[in-house]
Amino acid sequence: MWKSWKSVLFDPFNGFKMISTGTKVGMPTLICALLAMVITALLVPVMTHPAYAEALVRMQVQTLEAMGQEFSEAQVSQMEQQLSSPGMRTWSIVSSVVGSGISVVIGLILVGLLVWVGARMGGVTVRFRHAYAVGVFAYPVLLLGSLIREILVVSADPYTLFQNVRTSLDLGYALQPPLSMAAVLSPSDLGHVGYALVNAATDIFSILYLVLLYAGLVSSVGVPRRKAVLVTVLFYVVFVAFSVVPVLFVPGAV
Repeated sequence: MWKSWKSVLFDPFNGFKMISTGTKVGMPTLICALLAMVITALLVPVMTHPAYAEALVRMQVQTLEAMGQEFSEAQVSQMEQQLSSPGMRTWSIVSSVVGSGISVVIGLILVGLLVWVGARMGGVTVRFRHAYAVGVFAYPVLLLGSLIREILVVSADPYTLFQNVRTSLDLGYALQPPLSMAAVLSPSDLGHVGYALVNAATDIFSILYLVLLYAGLVSSVGVPRRKAVLVTVLFYVVFVAFSVVPVLFVPGAV
């Protein structure tokens, strides 16, 4: 397994030749999920900081006010106390850490389905297990991107990090800073939808992941290169859409 991972990451076109229908995917999936949980756990010092609780209060007040509700100072103070309580902090941390592992598994299943469909579009019939293996052995690239983001977060001053948080989107960008062209922009420059589009379309590690999926389609699945390019472009469009469409449903984003 480790040899396959190393080959895929450092010599993808040859490395993916080792990935086939018989490749075991259970342990790689578990490792990816556990690594995602460990990386998310790095945020514990940030999520227990007073600045984070203050940001949560502002976010909730802004969201509910956008829905037509109003709050008194006493209600806001009560909300601050609830969100700062040990029980709420513990729940927030546990749900975030466990949720990151679950999200990885769900994401890998969706990528597997995407590769499976893409292979058929490229004229190749492949078992889902094989398509899933392509996605999971390319996944460490995305984990590396997550690790870099969390390092940036924990090395920043919490008050500076959360000072502009007003919506769930702002909180997401604070905890997952963009590694894309969006890093030199802000939602106020393009609007939340435009900012999310630029971030998703130019994210460095997502693009690297797509390159690895292309290599997997060609070398492991056997899709002709020209068709694999078209399928990868389709993957790119789907990835961007999955990042942008949810933004349209956030109150105040549009």
